[in-house]
Amino acid sequence: MSLKKILLALGAAFVLGLGLLGLFLYRSATPSGADHRLLTLASGDRVAFSVALNLRLLQSARTTAEGKDRLDKAEKYLLKAGNIPAWQRELFLETFSSIASGHMKTDAGVEPFRVFASQGSADQALQALEAQKVLEATAGEDYVFIDPETCEREEPLRLVRGDRLLAFVPAALAAEVSARLTQAPSLEMETLLIGRADIRVQPYLEDLAPGLVQMMAEQLNLAQQARSLALSLRADKNGGVWAELDVAGDGTKPLQALWEEKTAAEPSLKAVVEKAVTLQPGEGSLRFTIDVNALQQQAEELGQSLALTQKPLKEEDLNALTEEEVLDPQEVFAYDQALTPEAFFSLSNEECKLSGLPLAGDGKLGIAFESLSARLNQPGVDFVSLLAQSCLPPHYLPLLSQRPMLEVSIRNPEPDRHFCGPLAGETAGLSSKQSLSKSWEDNSTVRGHASFAFKPGVDTQKLAAIEGSVTLNVPTRVKTLKLDFRPPYARARLALPEGALSVEGTGSGEQGLTFTVNGEGTYPTILAVRALNQDGKYLKTQAWPSDSGSFFELPILSWFTSEGLMVRTQGRPVQLEVVLVDASTPLTHPFTFKPPFPASTPPKRQDEEDAPEDKAGEGPSQVALTQDVYEKTYLAPGALAQTQEWVASYLEREEEVLNSRIPVASPIQIFLWKEGMFQGNLGIMRLRDVMQDFKRMGTKLTLEIQEVDFADGTRLRPADLELSEETKWGKRYVWGSGLGPAAWRKDISFDSANVYNNDVTGTFFDDYIPDRMEEVPVARLKGQFSLSLPKTVAVSPDAPVSLHAPIEMGGIRFRILSIEPEGLSILGEGEGKETQGISTVFSAEGGGAVTASLKERKDFTDGFRLDFETEEPVRSWRVSQPQGGYKTYTYPFEFVTQEPKRSSRRTKN
Repeated sequence: MSLKKILLALGAAFVLGLGLLGLFLYRSATPSGADHRLLTLASGDRVAFSVALNLRLLQSARTTAEGKDRLDKAEKYLLKAGNIPAWQRELFLETFSSIASGHMKTDAGVEPFRVFASQGSADQALQALEAQKVLEATAGEDYVFIDPETCEREEPLRLVRGDRLLAFVPAALAAEVSARLTQAPSLEMETLLIGRADIRVQPYLEDLAPGLVQMMAEQLNLAQQARSLALSLRADKNGGVWAELDVAGDGTKPLQALWEEKTAAEPSLKAVVEKAVTLQPGEGSLRFTIDVNALQQQAEELGQSLALTQKPLKEEDLNALTEEEVLDPQEVFAYDQALTPEAFFSLSNEECKLSGLPLAGDGKLGIAFESLSARLNQPGVDFVSLLAQSCLPPHYLPLLSQRPMLEVSIRNPEPDRHFCGPLAGETAGLSSKQSLSKSWEDNSTVRGHASFAFKPGVDTQKLAAIEGSVTLNVPTRVKTLKLDFRPPYARARLALPEGALSVEGTGSGEQGLTFTVNGEGTYPTILAVRALNQDGKYLKTQAWPSDSGSFFELPILSWFTSEGLMVRTQGRPVQLEVVLVDASTPLTHPFTFKPPFPASTPPKRQDEEDAPEDKAGEGPSQVALTQDVYEKTYLAPGALAQTQEWVASYLEREEEVLNSRIPVASPIQIFLWKEGMFQGNLGIMRLRDVMQDFKRMGTKLTLEIQEVDFADGTRLRPADLELSEETKWGKRYVWGSGLGPAAWRKDISFDSANVYNNDVTGTFFDDYIPDRMEEVPVARLKGQFSLSLPKTVAVSPDAPVSLHAPIEMGGIRFRILSIEPEGLSILGEGEGKETQGISTVFSAEGGGAVTASLKERKDFTDGFRLDFETEEPVRSWRVSQPQGGYKTYTYPFEFVTQEPKRSSRRTKN
C-alpha cells in the first residue's frame, strides 16, 4: 500500500504538469511553523514510511482558473496518497494546512501515526474530525481512526497536542514526540512543496512491503544498497513542476549503473529521459530530478516506448483489407427521429420478461428487491438493494454513455447519510450503478442497482412501506453525424457541443479493420457507430466496450487511456456514421414496497431446470436429523426396501453401471461405471429426501478407497500413493493425479450433486484414479463410506427473518447477515465449543417448511458464517445444534468387474 501511495503522488504530479502559476502561489501559500514541525516529525529517524501533503498549496491553486483545471485531474490522486476520500475533501482542505501519515518504529515493531497541521485552532480541528467520524475518542487522550472505506476501527493512538498541531502516535512514543514538538523544526516546508514521501528501506521491507516488492528488492539487493528513499514533489515560481528522488546508501553506484543500462536500451525512452531527467551522483547518495513539464511534453513518445499508445498502422496491414461485407439496405436500422415515451416500450421485444414489481409498459419497466443486508463494522444498520429494470427496443442499447438511462430515488423513509462504508459520500445516501445486457439481437435490458441504508436501529422488516420512484430517460430524439475516416486511419476527431469523440485505427487484417472510439468531455449517449465504404454502402460492423482502464488506478497511466469502444468493420471504410441521443424525456413511475422481504417467490433459475421437483407432500422435514431419527426413518425395513427397489430400477436402466456389495443395509448406495464414457467413475447415489435432510444439517459423507486392482494386474493401496520420484521438473508422485497424489479419502457434501435421475441424485467421483492408469479398466475396488450424526439436537424458538432478531443458543449468538430472494446468510459468534453440525430450519408464510441447502460455510477465528440457498421466501427461522456426542455409521463396499491379472506391479504390502 505504501508503494502505491508514492506512485499515486508521482503520477499526480505528472497529470498536474504545467501552469501552477507558481509566483501567485508563492505569495498565497506560505507554510506555518506547524507545517515545519509536521514535516520534521514525518521525516524523522523513527519513521519507517511516511507521506506528507501540503494542503495549503492545493487550496491556493484552486483560486485560479488554470490551477483549478489542472487540479481537477490530479487532486484525487494526491488525496488518495494522503488517505483522504473524496467525500472528506472539503473538511481537510478547509481545516488543515498540511497532513502526514505513515508508520513509526517502536520497540514492538512498526505502528501507524497521523499528524495534522491546522489552519486555525487545533481544538476546533479535532472537533471537526470527530463530527465527520474520521476518528473517535476512546479513553483519555487515546483515539481510534475509522477506515473510510470499511468503517473498521484501527488500533488506538495517543494524541499529542502542539501549537496548531495534532499528532496521533503510538502510546510508547508519546513522550518522545511531545518533547520533539517543543524543539525548533529541523526541516522547513517549502512554499511550493506539493508533497513528500520518506522510506527507511530496511524496516519498510521487513514489516510493510508487499510480497512482490520484497521479492524485487531482494533480487536488486536493495536493502544493502540503499538506507533511505525520499521523494519530493514541488512547483517553482515559473510554473514548473519537479519530482526529486533522493537515494542514500552505500550501493548507489550499482543503482546508477543499472539505471543507465536500462534507459540506454530503448532509444525512444532514452530520448525522453535525456530531456526530462537529471541524475546527480554524490558520496553515498543519488538524486533523480524529473522535469514533469518536459516529461508531459514527451508523453506521446513515452507512451509509444511503453506500448501504451497506438502506433500507426502498417502499409502491409492496410493492404490486407481486400474483402468487405456490405449490408443490405433493410439490414440498416432506421431510428425514429422523434420517439415518444409511450412508443418506446411497444418497440421492445414481446419476449422480454422482467421479475419484480411491474411499473409500466405491460411489465417492461419494473423494480425488484435484491437484498437486505448488514455490515460487521456498522452494527444496527440495514442496507437495502433494489434492482430497477427496463426492456429496450432493438438497437437502443447504449454503446457509450455518461448519463444513466435508469435512475432510482427513495422518498420514504429518507435514507441516512453515512461517513464511512460503501455509501459514504453518496448524494442523498443513495448509490446507483447501471449495467447493460444483451441476450440476443432483439432483446436488451438496462438495469439500475440502487443501494441505500436507514438510520441505525431501524428494522426494515417492520417499516410500513418503502416508497420511491424509477425514472427512465427515454431517447426521444436522435441525431446522425458523419466523420471522414480513411486510410491510414490516423486519429480523427468529431467535435460536439459539450465534448468530442475521437477515433483511431488500431489493427487490420483478414478479420477487418479495428478502431477505437473514445469520448471526451460531456459527450452524449452513443447508440451506433457505422462504417461506410467509398460507394456510400454500409459495412458489417461490431462494437464492444474497450478494456482501457488505468492499471491500479495510477494517474500516469490514465494519461494514455480512456473509456471507450472497440469497433471492427469488415472492409475499408472512408466514413463513419455516429448515431447519438440528441434529447431524452424522463419517464417517472412511483413504486411502493411493503415488507417483509423478499415479497414474492423468485423465478426458477435455469440451472435448476434439470433437477426434479419435490412431489406433493414430500417437502423438507421439520425434524432435526439425529441418530434416532436416522435409524427409525432411513434404516427402517420399509425404507430399506424402497432403497432396494430404486437400486434395481436404476441398474435395469443403466447397463454400464455395477452396484456395490454393501453388506450393511444403507439408504446411500455406491455404483461403479465399468465401461463407457464414465468408465471408472464412482457414483454416490441417494434418494432426494435423504439429500435434503443431510444437506440441511451440513452433514458430510466420508469416502475412503482401501484397495484397487486394475485390469493389467496393478494393485494399489493407500501407502503406494506417497511413492514419488525426482524429475527435471521436481518431485512427481508415481501414482499421482495432477500435481499431487491421487485422492483416496474425500469428504463429500450432499450439496455437491451433479447427476439426477428421477427421484435419485448423486455425486460422481474419479479422483482416485492416477493419471497413468486413466485408460486401464478397474477390475476390483474396495473401500468404505461413513457418516456421523449427533445423539440429540437442541432447537431454538422461532425468530422472525430480520437483521435485528438474533438467536442465542449454546454460548453462540446467531444473527442474519443477508436476506435475498433465494437465500440467507447467518453469522455465528461466541464462546460455544460445538460449532459443527449447526443448522437451521426455515419456515414460509403460514409455517410450512422451506427447502434449503447449505451452500457454503466459512470459519473465522471468532465465529463462522453459513450461506443457505432457499427455494421460496422465508418468514421465520430457528437454529438446531448437535448435543450428546456423535455416532459414526460405516458402510464397506466392494466392486469386482473382472478377475485381475497376476502382475509383478502389485504392491508388496
